[in-house]
Amino acid sequence: MDSLENQKIKLVNEIEVENNDLSLSEFFREKRKSLQDRLGEGLRSYYPMEKIAEGLNISKEMLQHKLYKKKPLTRDWLIAICAAYGLNDKETDDALIICQMPRLDALIAREDFLIDYLRDINGYPKSIKEVNCALRDHGYSELDTNRHKEKNKANDSLPQKKGLSYTVARKVVRTYLDEGDQYNSLETAFDFRYRCVAAAFLEKDGNIKYILEAFSDGHLSVTDKDLPFPQFFKTVNETGEFRDYFSKLVDLVKQEQHKIEAQLNDSKNYQGRLSANLKNDAIHVFYEEFNYALPERNEYYLMEYIDGQLKLSVSKQSMFMNEYLSVDEYKKYYGTQFPNISEKYRSHEEIMEKINDTSPSSYHREILSKRRSAFVKLSKIVYDALDKIRNRTLFIRNFEMIWENPGDVCKFYGLEKEFDCTHDGEYGEIVLGKEEAKLTEENGHSIIISFQELKRAFELGFLNSEQICRVKMLKGSIEDVL
Repeated sequence: MDSLENQKIKLVNEIEVENNDLSLSEFFREKRKSLQDRLGEGLRSYYPMEKIAEGLNISKEMLQHKLYKKKPLTRDWLIAICAAYGLNDKETDDALIICQMPRLDALIAREDFLIDYLRDINGYPKSIKEVNCALRDHGYSELDTNRHKEKNKANDSLPQKKGLSYTVARKVVRTYLDEGDQYNSLETAFDFRYRCVAAAFLEKDGNIKYILEAFSDGHLSVTDKDLPFPQFFKTVNETGEFRDYFSKLVDLVKQEQHKIEAQLNDSKNYQGRLSANLKNDAIHVFYEEFNYALPERNEYYLMEYIDGQLKLSVSKQSMFMNEYLSVDEYKKYYGTQFPNISEKYRSHEEIMEKINDTSPSSYHREILSKRRSAFVKLSKIVYDALDKIRNRTLFIRNFEMIWENPGDVCKFYGLEKEFDCTHDGEYGEIVLGKEEAKLTEENGHSIIISFQELKRAFELGFLNSEQICRVKMLKGSIEDVL
């Protein structure tokens, strides 16, 4: 029989399955070590299990029994334990997988809320009381840990659910997009410009009486058809008789917003995406494209020009937004699970050496050939963008499009005083006082910077005056980041 390589069937993907035998107790032991490194005091290696158990209202021994599966461990109990360890949504999924339990499901309203809640924990433990309080405040059932005797007394003060007073005549979810990248800048080309609104039209006696709207930024409004202006609320609990309606609307708008954010995080939805910023005080141009030549592999190519060199990264996940957003912004929208890069190539020659190696199978040679072609194609795109940035036909920030009054850039960098800026008496606009200013670093070194250099620093994506000082001090010129 012919080998698979000699058959006409074409192998398009090959994945080595990792053998992960980590037990639940070992998993949480590692997390206790991370927690100690982050929050612990003293010289101990692991965060005290007593503290974690205390947040769960159980003994240390009972927690150990659950982690070693000597006592019953339900899915809600495991989620509570993850929160008590300060785990985010992705780490909680890992724990659920170890126990062969379903992952958190963003399509289920209560679990979508838990995903956001765990993501916001950011490594800081939350007690079961805090988790349940958050669930309750947003209209969801508490984690079922079979401790009914210790129900929070606040439950007794909640109004009993009665029959709904109005009929929902119509319910819609709308997504709004602003006019696009009005600044014509690489830094703003893929910003979050979508806004979602979920609305319910409430009917009584055959007539539309109220329109309820839940906005993706958290605001809520009630429009009474008999009144000229709507009422606005910040929380569901403030909305009184409309609380139950708003609970469902908030779920709808969050799900829609998450769906859009997921689409923005995937370059498969674009022909290709280009951007640039400063990284390590040097220009960083990057372009990502899905491997449409062999879509069965479900992989992405990210070409970067950084530190004067090219780098091609290959991943099963889109990497673009991880480079486009700051670390804090990325965590806010997508959590702490960053794309896993499977391969990196620094040059066309490096790929050719691997192709010419006698060891790769024909399958791997074909994959490498596709990557060689991608390296050549994407490097041209990146170099072309770099030339345009140097020639000022492409901008990280387009100064002329962003500022109507040039002097506003001084306010952006907090340098109004250094440039002797004043304010126009009639309109309050900034008026530039002088064309040069002295900037002083923390260590006492000073540099002279012109207003034209400040404008160019803005165009090249400099973040603050400290970075301007540092670059000019070490490199001699703002342009040297290129």
